[in-house]
Amino acid sequence: MATKTKVNFNEFMQLANEKPVGKREKEFKGGRALEITEKQKAALHKFGIGYSSMHWRGQASDVLDVAFRRAGEHLATAAQMRVLSKMGVSCVHKRTFKEAAFILNGNDPDSYDGFTYIFRCEGEEREAHSRKQADAVFQELRASGKPVQVKRVEA
Repeated sequence: MATKTKVNFNEFMQLANEKPVGKREKEFKGGRALEITEKQKAALHKFGIGYSSMHWRGQASDVLDVAFRRAGEHLATAAQMRVLSKMGVSCVHKRTFKEAAFILNGNDPDSYDGFTYIFRCEGEEREAHSRKQADAVFQELRASGKPVQVKRVEA
């Protein structure tokens, strides 16, 4: 089983277009200057964010605030942003989770339109995630001569 490399917390903040977290203990006050907790480590691990060079609760808190906000807004994960960035995709911090998955499956970033197209033809159901894919699926199903139902829903 392959191990996944975690995205360094500083790289994550940069990819998410957020300000970098503080590096020195004196930048944090009170409890924020204490060592990172096990719960914070577990949450960072769940988000795929490396914390080996993170020392203070304040750093972890700042990074987790961004990670939880992004998850709540259904934005791309740390790993998705890293790969998209390496692929040369622009504005990775604005990409949704579904849009990132669409691109990472080999599709053109500019063909994503934010909708899922659901086709039904005599018990068969198929999905398309771009207008171009939808047109191809529709033509293929229509060629069978059977009635085709199409539903467009926001992704």
